Amino acid sequence: MIILPESHLDHGISTTIAEWLMGQFEDRADFFVETVEIPEKYGTVPCGLYGPAMGDGPTAFNRGRIYTRTRPGRDWPSRLVPMPTRQTRKVTVIAGPTEVEEPCPATHTEGTACEKCNGTKMVAQIALYTAYGGPAAPREPGDPSLTTPEEKAEAEAFWSQHALANGLA
Repeated sequence: MIILPESHLDHGISTTIAEWLMGQFEDRADFFVETVEIPEKYGTVPCGLYGPAMGDGPTAFNRGRIYTRTRPGRDWPSRLVPMPTRQTRKVTVIAGPTEVEEPCPATHTEGTACEKCNGTKMVAQIALYTAYGGPAAPREPGDPSLTTPEEKAEAEAFWSQHALANGLA
């Protein structure tokens, strides 16, 4: 697993934790979203999520406290609540294939059957797209990368009951 310049690692994930996460998933070959608990020796990371996924009540009932604002780096508004981030050892990792390839580590000639590279002598890489503290959450309803009605409906249902701490960037 590799980190690309466009990898989104600005959620309080240290380099040490990112390296540990990459080691945990080094043998993955396909897109995945997975939540893991980091070892105690790495401390905690901030989590800005509020709502039922965090054991809170639905934020929809905090009507006077919820507001929307477009966060830096996004073109859509996020639901925010005037609360601080909380610390957690749960980290959600989103990673998947990238265009970057590297030479196959197996010793063979090009065109020879190999389970790592299928004879091409180049191995596709998995990139760490993002990692953040807390449980997995769908993309926000305004995210233009939502392409199907099902994705949009899932996002709307989740974010109607959840919000982010207003201190998030």
